[in-house]
Amino acid sequence: MKEPEARCFKCGKAIEPAGKNCSPWDMPCDGVVLTGGGNYGSRIYDTLVDGVAVDLIVCDDCLTRHKALLRHHKVDRDRWARCTHCTVKDEPIEDIGKYHDEMRAEYEARAKAMKTEEEPE
Repeated sequence: MKEPEARCFKCGKAIEPAGKNCSPWDMPCDGVVLTGGGNYGSRIYDTLVDGVAVDLIVCDDCLTRHKALLRHHKVDRDRWARCTHCTVKDEPIEDIGKYHDEMRAEYEARAKAMKTEEEPE
């Protein structure tokens, strides 16, 4: 599957790669890639259920313009570098809706089986 066009999620500005041999989805110039997956709140993406995470790019202009909407916090830079640069790129998913339906059905079947096992005879 081809990567989606690299554009800022907020303003739609085209994002170029920061280097010659990389994708803007890995190293955007003048922006950041943010990765998330549910956090027990999304009904669309739930990494714990279906293993799917979502990436988006936000340009530096939007990060600056909307700074009041951001939560800033300090991180251990050594730990952060070890964790974020060891990401494994998995196979792209062609039809995310179908995939979610299949994963949800599998999850519900496992939950039902576990509930059945817990019931006393």
